Amino acid sequence: MSRSPEGARVFWGGVSLVLIALVWATTFGIVRSTVSGYAFPPFAFLFWRFLLASVFGTAYYFPALKGITPRTAWAGFVCGGFLFVGFAGQTLGLMTIPAARSAFLTGLFVLMVPYLAWLTLDRPLETHIVLAAGMAAVGLFFITNPGTDSLSRGDLYTLLCALGFAGQIVALEEAGRLADYRQLFIVQLVTVLVLSGAVMLWREGFHVPSVNFVWMTIAFTALFATVLAYAVQTWAQQIVPAAETALLLALEPVFALFVSAFVYREFFTHLQATGASLILAAILVVSLVGVPAASSRSASES
Repeated sequence: MSRSPEGARVFWGGVSLVLIALVWATTFGIVRSTVSGYAFPPFAFLFWRFLLASVFGTAYYFPALKGITPRTAWAGFVCGGFLFVGFAGQTLGLMTIPAARSAFLTGLFVLMVPYLAWLTLDRPLETHIVLAAGMAAVGLFFITNPGTDSLSRGDLYTLLCALGFAGQIVALEEAGRLADYRQLFIVQLVTVLVLSGAVMLWREGFHVPSVNFVWMTIAFTALFATVLAYAVQTWAQQIVPAAETALLLALEPVFALFVSAFVYREFFTHLQATGASLILAAILVVSLVGVPAASSRSASES
């Protein structure tokens, strides 16, 4: 049975979103291998990743950068600051916690978005959001360290990452009304590049990768997980309904779990698997029912 042209476009748009979720899922393991296994400094990794992403992103969107205003630059800088917090927290967290755990904790940004919108934009909190937050809190307890009295440092860094990504989404929703999304995208990339470079020089010194695997990780995360993923997601979300988009992108932590298990031999305990299921269910509740502010993760965040 053949599909109509419009049905075919929606189908391939959905396939593209699934592939994006898979690409993002693979980044947790390879970034962890880079900063933990190969002990490459985290902010040096971010510097090189966003240097490459900024160069190729600017080349791709160069015609749209003409006439960028100070207002757009400032909005992009604010959004980029939140994005930097997200990536810094995620990368620091991956030094000590497994990739799949990082993926599920990062996914909590979906639940943080409506709360930040409530605090900063006076958006209403709906009942399903509060219930989803309760589910996620129980899931967080199960997936981290239920036998201890506190979260690990890696867990805390990753929760900070989720908060940074949530802040970026709320800020970007407001900034998006004022400026071209392509200009905002490039300013955000450059902001993360500059902030990563500054912290690298302050805390780590200047580092150039000397291992091929590190360079391959930098290239993959910069080109495929950032620039290409953003371009494809922008196209796909024009033709795929928002609810389906949220559902397909929510596959990211599920894919990360399978990648961690089959490639890195990192497994959840039964209790952690229960926690992961609760977190995923909470993410789906918020994503599919709807939130007061956009909850879809932009590819610039991965």
